[in-house]
Amino acid sequence: MAAEDRAQALGGLVPEDLRHEAGGDQGGVAAAAAVGEARFIVAVDLLPELDREALRSLLVAGGSAAGSPRVNRVLDGRLQRRVVEAACVAAGLAPNPRCRELDRGARHALVEGLKGLRVPVDGTLGFDRAEVTRGGLSLRAVDPRSLEVNGFPGLYVFGELLDVDGPIGGLNFQAAFATAELAARHATEAP
Repeated sequence: MAAEDRAQALGGLVPEDLRHEAGGDQGGVAAAAAVGEARFIVAVDLLPELDREALRSLLVAGGSAAGSPRVNRVLDGRLQRRVVEAACVAAGLAPNPRCRELDRGARHALVEGLKGLRVPVDGTLGFDRAEVTRGGLSLRAVDPRSLEVNGFPGLYVFGELLDVDGPIGGLNFQAAFATAELAARHATEAP
């Protein structure tokens, strides 16, 4: 698959606010990286709960499973289909191929792509167009009175590093600011 096709597919995975303005919905960040304009590359482990061998085993098992399942089916809902498709294309494969179609080299490229998807970033569109992310450290992993990470004295997590979000708007900013203040107050009082 051509580099431009991989760049366009990857651009569909990158949120609009991270896309290069000149590229728009045509896969701007990935296209910018293809011509060397990215400021930096972020490597994203899309499946942190699986090590490389476990992921490889899933794909091998999928290759011999009845019904000839596609990659997203074998991953059993761990990722959205469009993310799987973009990762496959970025690895030089067809979007969401059947597991039996993956030879050893293709399987290796896909495992490496899912465990370290390289996302080129050339900037943002600024604070006025900022969007809230989802995910982060579970609230069960922090002391709710201080936001200190359980088992790691002196380490505080707040804002979007926590698994907290609400509907778009000021609520997310308020949560970020309030948790930052709580963590800062506690950190300055800690011995």
